[in-house]
Amino acid sequence: MIVAMDNFLLLGFFKHNGIYGNKELMSHDKRAIEWGRDLCQYYISISESVE
Repeated sequence: MIVAMDNFLLLGFFKHNGIYGNKELMSHDKRAIEWGRDLCQYYISISESVE
């Protein structure tokens, strides 16, 4: 999970078995927020539409 808002970044992670884990990373740093937005854009750019 990637949430990149104007004032924070939140990343959530899946465990190896595919179940959403209870570990999250949060930052208010502007560089981290920009990195999160770039990461999100990267995944959007390599994704395929499902219809």
